[in-house]
Amino acid sequence: MAKKTPFKLGLTGTIGSGKTTVASLFNKLGIRSWNADMVVEKLYKKNNAGYNLISKLLPETVTSTKVNKSMLKIAIFEKKIDLKDIEKLIHPLVELDRNTFEKKNISQSILVFEIPLLYENELQGFFDAVLVLTCNYKTQKERVLTRKNTTEKDFNFFLSKQMPSSEMIRKADFCIDTGCNMVTLEDKIINLIKEVSK
Repeated sequence: MAKKTPFKLGLTGTIGSGKTTVASLFNKLGIRSWNADMVVEKLYKKNNAGYNLISKLLPETVTSTKVNKSMLKIAIFEKKIDLKDIEKLIHPLVELDRNTFEKKNISQSILVFEIPLLYENELQGFFDAVLVLTCNYKTQKERVLTRKNTTEKDFNFFLSKQMPSSEMIRKADFCIDTGCNMVTLEDKIINLIKEVSK
């Protein structure tokens, strides 16, 4: 009998849709998750591959300890470099980490992969199903603007780089509206786990 592999659930949604909160609820319920943004954060620290690549490409955006993401954002805003050029360098490293995570957790029944640009980078084929998170625009904007060093300009920029929520929902296998209280949201996650465990 072939060994059963984990059900791979891609988790995405536009900025401020609640991805990290939902991933933490999966973790609380015993489901392990992988976070693309956290991997990039790690890669951007000194002596890691991402840091080395960015320091050669845009030396003015790195400090003695890490890539300064605020300076990197400015470089993108000022058209010194295109976001796609950075992604071409970093994405293969992120993919390697994702594959390592899957291999380390091969005995799990479900794995969650939190990826903000999942559809934009055409990664849906890697997953057994994709969960898209959504909420109303007002809630989304309020959530983003409470983040440290995040401005309305940042919010609009990152939103412009993402596929519209309506299109993500159309492509999704599952969709959850996160504009509710935590108890209700957790219930939605529990129901989803039951659904993919059938």
